[in-house]
Amino acid sequence: MGRKLSERGKPPSCHPDRPYFAAGLCGPCYQAGRARSDRERTREQNRRYARKNSHKVREFQRRYAYGLEPEDFDAMVAAQQGRCAICRRKKDLCVDHCHLTNQVRALLCKICNIVTGLCDADPDYVSHLARYASRAAAMRAVRNEFVEAVDRCVEGEDLKVVARETGMKAPMLRLAVEKRLIQEGRTS
Repeated sequence: MGRKLSERGKPPSCHPDRPYFAAGLCGPCYQAGRARSDRERTREQNRRYARKNSHKVREFQRRYAYGLEPEDFDAMVAAQQGRCAICRRKKDLCVDHCHLTNQVRALLCKICNIVTGLCDADPDYVSHLARYASRAAAMRAVRNEFVEAVDRCVEGEDLKVVARETGMKAPMLRLAVEKRLIQEGRTS
């Protein structure tokens, strides 16, 4: 294994009681450091390969995880016209599958795939999500109307007239207009 301590002249820096091996270390410490650097080098090589050959890596992952050949995937993309099966947007598509049976269902965009994965755990989640989304859309519409009313008042329209036309409360509108004017460096 290593040379005797008396042959090398100085003990290893890591474990002075063990024989010197190389690079100032005993045998086990030297081998551990070499294995660590080999792992790091291998990781970097794998990252470089994955960056250069991302399509090959994805094909392998689809084949390994879902048994989906590249031709089958391409046929699914063509059948869905390159669009997500839920939102119908043209985005990078993921393979949606059942986690119990591992059966491929469709191709989805990343966001729809995540939401679908959450819904699999609790089917009631879909109805709650739909209710929440419709409430959020209604709130967004009200907010947009409010912002438009504030814009009209900031541009010089009479606050009481705008409040009456939009059905909004004048004091709330007044506060928002004053805040906007202060933000823009103007005073009311």
